[in-house]
Amino acid sequence: MLELYQWELSQYSEKVRLILDFKGLDYRKIEVTPGIGQVELFRLTGQRQVPVLKDRNKYIADSTEIAKYLDLEYPDRPIIPQDPKQRGLTLLIEEWAD
Repeated sequence: MLELYQWELSQYSEKVRLILDFKGLDYRKIEVTPGIGQVELFRLTGQRQVPVLKDRNKYIADSTEIAKYLDLEYPDRPIIPQDPKQRGLTLLIEEWAD
């Protein structure tokens, strides 16, 4: 099962939850406690920021990188267009919005 290390009120964590729900993927939320929880997250992943997605033994940080990974590994109901021009424009707008 996928595990999402998150802060419930983080808009970036919310973005990943929406993608996971849209794709119909089962996942478990792991709430990271600011401070001490970030130390543990860093020990596991090398990251202090959330969201971080764990899939099997792989950790993916950053909501955009998580979206790309999920489209690659779980291609049903894609989030990002496959057409190169549309994909580039989508990622450009997403980067601007972040």
